[in-house]
Amino acid sequence: GDRLYCVRDAVPKSGAGDGARVFDAALTKIFMGPAGTVSRLHHDTYATHVWLSQIRGRKQFICYPPEDTENLHSLPVDEVDGRTSLFDPEHPDFGRFPNARKAQ
Repeated sequence: GDRLYCVRDAVPKSGAGDGARVFDAALTKIFMGPAGTVSRLHHDTYATHVWLSQIRGRKQFICYPPEDTENLHSLPVDEVDGRTSLFDPEHPDFGRFPNARKAQ
């Protein structure tokens, strides 16, 4: 039958006393959307890693190496808020984003 897998919370809590960095709950986010929802090319706040839980349907990831950030015309914002690109690899507009041709 179906199984439920749980991961123990290993994030240090305030006052842990072991010198570990305390988790900033402000970085916790949840995104939900209907079928057809698309996210722009991006890397997350502080370049953190994410835990994806796909409840239903499917999700396609298009990944580029960090070295292609400039080729993908990534918007120059503060690294705290992550970076995004208006380039759409599914429908590329190389006239508007000429350097994207160099992206691997």
